[in-house]
Amino acid sequence: MKYLLNTLLVLITITSYSQYDSLANLFFELPINESRDSISTFCDSSDLFKKKKSSHISTRDGKTLKTYYGKLITVDDQFIEKNIDSAKIQISTGSTWDEENSVSLYIVPITSYFYFSQKESAEKYYKEIAVQMTLYTNETTPRYTVYFEDELVGYGQNWSQLNDPISGLSITFERGFENKYYQVTVELMRYELPH
Repeated sequence: MKYLLNTLLVLITITSYSQYDSLANLFFELPINESRDSISTFCDSSDLFKKKKSSHISTRDGKTLKTYYGKLITVDDQFIEKNIDSAKIQISTGSTWDEENSVSLYIVPITSYFYFSQKESAEKYYKEIAVQMTLYTNETTPRYTVYFEDELVGYGQNWSQLNDPISGLSITFERGFENKYYQVTVELMRYELPH
């Protein structure tokens, strides 16, 4: 019986990590199951991104929080096939309120931005990713609309009924400034892990 329980525990752990691996594909293979520091260090040391300089410093309890914002340097064949013109990644900070335990929980929002010059390609990519995101939840969510200055510019979906440590997933499709580009934004919000 003890052997069976140990085997089951190993299988659950492997399944959990493989789920993270497929989700990491949407975030440039970042180690999304690791700490904020590890993810930021990966971005800094990787030759995938060119970091945008910023004078903004995020702190919590007197400690500096690692954040990151950078542009993908090279668009690979997979991106070319999907007509993605460019992409960016952002690691930021946030918090959410746990009503049940009356406590604030810190989160690590990880956001991928994909830019397209062709509307049809952006809408197709949005639909593909939205289908992938349903693999991580049983929740069915309606699409919502995105407005800018009273003008409809896009739509999106949010999922929140997820397994720890993921607290939320979202995707949006938006028309860019003066219809010059289209943007698909994919965001993972994950509870903060210790360093």
